[in-house]
Amino acid sequence: MKRRHADMANEEEQEFVDMLANQHESQQEIQWKAARKERGQLEKRDIELQTIIKKLYEDNALGRISNEQYASLSRDFVEEQAQMKERFKLLEEQLGQSESKRENSLRFLDAVRQYTNVKELTKLNGTDRQSCCVRCRAGERQA
Repeated sequence: MKRRHADMANEEEQEFVDMLANQHESQQEIQWKAARKERGQLEKRDIELQTIIKKLYEDNALGRISNEQYASLSRDFVEEQAQMKERFKLLEEQLGQSESKRENSLRFLDAVRQYTNVKELTKLNGTDRQSCCVRCRAGERQA
C-alpha cells in the first residue's frame, strides 16, 4: 500500500498532494466541527452546574433544604463536573491527533520527494561503501 502511494506521489505529485490535503482537510473539518460543538455544549452545561451548585448552597444556608439533601445533590453535580473535565481532555487529545495526522502526511510527502527525485548520485569509494553497508545493517540511515 505504501509503495502504491509512493508511486502515485512520484508520478503525479501535485494531484497526490491535493488528494492528501483534501482527504485530511475533510476529516479534520468533521472532527473540528464535532469537537467545537461538543465543547460549546460542555461549557454551557458547566455554567449551568455552577449556577445550580451556588443556588443549592444558598438553599442549604437559608435552611430550605437539609444538609443531607445538599450533600446528596451537590455530590451528583460535582461528579458530573468531573466527567465533563475528563471529556474536555479527550477532546483536546482528538484535536492533537488530528494535527499529528496532518504532520505525518507532510512528512510522507517530504520523504517521497527526497527519495524519488534523486538528481545526483555520489560515487562511494571502498571505505565509504563498507561504512555505509555496516550502518545499513545496523538500521541506521545515511545522512
